[in-house]
Amino acid sequence: MKAGVGLYRLLLRLLPAGLRARAGDEMVEVVRVRLARARGPIGRLRALGHEIGGLLVTSARARWAHAGHRRGRGVVTGWSEAMETLLQDLRFAGRTMRRNPGPTLVAVLAFALGIAASTAMFSVVDAVLLRPLPFPEPDRIVSVYTKNPAFEGHPTLGDAAERGSWSYPEFETVRDVPGVMDGLAAISYGGGVLYGGGEPERVSLGLASADLFSRVLRVRPIFGRVFDAEDVRAGGNVILLSEGYWRRRFGADPAVVGSTVRLGDEAVTIVGVLPQEAHLAGFDVEGWRPLGTDDANWGNHWLFTVGRLAEGVHAQQAADRMAAALTAAEPPQHTVGHGVNVFPRQADETRGVRGPLFLLTIAAFVLLGVACGNVAVLLVGAAIDREQELAVRAALGAGRGRLVRQLLTESLLLSLVAAALGILLAGGATRALVLLAPDGVPRVDRATIDGGVLAFGVTLSVVCGLVFGLIPALGFSRTDLRSAMVSSRGTTGHRARLQGIVVVGELALATVLLVGGGLLARTVLALNNADPAFAASETLALRIAVPVSRLKRGTESEDERTAAVDAFYRTVSDRIEAIPGVRGVAITSNLPLTGDRGNNDITAEGFEGDLVAERRFVSAGFFDVMGIRILEGRGIEAGDDRPDAPVNVVISEGLARTLWPDGRAVGRRFGYWDREGQVIGVVADIRDEELQSGTTLAFYVARRQAGQLGGSFVIRADADPRSLIPHIRRQVREVHEGIAIVSLVPLTDLIADQVAAERYRARLVLVFSGLAG
Repeated sequence: MKAGVGLYRLLLRLLPAGLRARAGDEMVEVVRVRLARARGPIGRLRALGHEIGGLLVTSARARWAHAGHRRGRGVVTGWSEAMETLLQDLRFAGRTMRRNPGPTLVAVLAFALGIAASTAMFSVVDAVLLRPLPFPEPDRIVSVYTKNPAFEGHPTLGDAAERGSWSYPEFETVRDVPGVMDGLAAISYGGGVLYGGGEPERVSLGLASADLFSRVLRVRPIFGRVFDAEDVRAGGNVILLSEGYWRRRFGADPAVVGSTVRLGDEAVTIVGVLPQEAHLAGFDVEGWRPLGTDDANWGNHWLFTVGRLAEGVHAQQAADRMAAALTAAEPPQHTVGHGVNVFPRQADETRGVRGPLFLLTIAAFVLLGVACGNVAVLLVGAAIDREQELAVRAALGAGRGRLVRQLLTESLLLSLVAAALGILLAGGATRALVLLAPDGVPRVDRATIDGGVLAFGVTLSVVCGLVFGLIPALGFSRTDLRSAMVSSRGTTGHRARLQGIVVVGELALATVLLVGGGLLARTVLALNNADPAFAASETLALRIAVPVSRLKRGTESEDERTAAVDAFYRTVSDRIEAIPGVRGVAITSNLPLTGDRGNNDITAEGFEGDLVAERRFVSAGFFDVMGIRILEGRGIEAGDDRPDAPVNVVISEGLARTLWPDGRAVGRRFGYWDREGQVIGVVADIRDEELQSGTTLAFYVARRQAGQLGGSFVIRADADPRSLIPHIRRQVREVHEGIAIVSLVPLTDLIADQVAAERYRARLVLVFSGLAG
């Protein structure tokens, strides 16, 4: 920050003396305050660019007005002479560049590529990390989590130690703590089949308590209104549409507000359309519905919370007071000692992308450094060729300052030409960065070349042009006529070493990029070649949205309703399995590599202590369909997949080692929820949550025996699974007209999605490396 203030203070000399004396100190203080408020080095650089740009415009206007006033009095001012000298230098620089078109073109292109890459990356960083959230008083918006030290060090649930979800009674407890929040909202995921406005289709929904839009985010809908507490009390038969879904499904028709559509068998009223800015990172949904309030289970953790801090309350104060309230309200049978964590919402949303974006920004600036090195080498070479010319000018009376100013003018002109080209290229580069960005980068679609990014690019170009123009300017402004004439090439060993130092530095930076790109490429290759321990290349994943209420129509007892839903799933499974080329079909509660989660506290014979394991509800034949190796005992069979069957459990190899290091797992007692049964088999650990590490602590239960009737399908093919997709779609739609196919993709596509973020980084760094080379 001190360097930026010092640079600004130095540039104040461009102002007329009188204006500088009257307002200079105040202007410096304003810059110091704005730099102090800026976030991070890039934010400070952006703020400094804005201030320097304003100073340049102000100084030009003041000087021009002052010169006009003096000329009106018939006096030739020093400012007029300076302007005339500058114009002469610019004309001379232009002629010099035209005389050497080859080196000039190479320098401009190299510099422009560096400016384009740096400016484009800055536009993404600015959109994702630097711009505040698009809500009123965004610094007061926070994410609120439960804190559970019992999960610390858990192989798959470690994040829940600091960022755990909430049960509804816990949320109600902390929501009502006085003086902490101006608003606290619970949110979760939902969905359903929407009828109206076109063919039936699955719509992804967010569920939110009444305060989310009115008190926490404080957003105004494009049309209509947001839902409130009265909507919840009335049964919650309302829906808010996102702007994107409203435009796609309803053709941006404002008349849909107030109309009624069917969501499954439920009639819901569209009460409003939310603007695109109302998007919450992590909740990429097409609409919002009110969250139900009838869940009194303290142990059912399924909610996330977003709040707005009360005026003057800090995050840690809020966390401490809510944690105390939570501890005091917990029922005796549910005392788990949860704490509370409160994080600024913007930092929380971007925690997973800050590191990668920082890495890519460094790579872009390294490329810029290489480009500047190229320019410096070319400028040094040009100065060597012109050494005799500079010596003659010095002998004719040109002072060192005059020669430095001439060489810097040439460098500055070159950098401005490169800046113009670079910013044009940056527009396309920014669009490419946005289009290629992996899922999960919040607000990356806001990246654009706006005024702030433009100021950054121009300032960066000018600073780089001046800094790297100083190398030949200072090195060749002390030119001696005699030594220049005596030397056969008009140069000296000292100046040759100067050029060599620049080349070495440039090669070092290019090597850094090449090594970084190679390491990232190796990471991507390793992930692509990672063995998930299941048959991904032969298997399809099918998600469907089922009109459950319509399936239960005409049934009287709970057993009849359960039988109707189960019969539907068995019908879908049988129809798919009858397709030629299908080897097998199974149902699972957790599709691999999709973020589906489920876990339970478990008990085990002979094991002392608390342990949480990943839970999977699966149908008979699941392990055969997925190609998961059975290491001991057997898998889930048809006899296990009945409501009246005993509790039989299959566990992962890692869980077996943890519970029973003696290696004898089959036949041991095992419990979850309020159920207890026995282990019938041990299967290999698989990578069904992330490719980087296996799911080592997992257990599998027959879905019907556990009361879990729904789920997603996994389909094993004899050959290319993609060839089965149209046949599967047709068979599924023939089962029931109300089914919506949410997704039908090979598991290899899900693996590719897992690698997308690493591939994005590797591609960019390799592109930067290629440009540097």
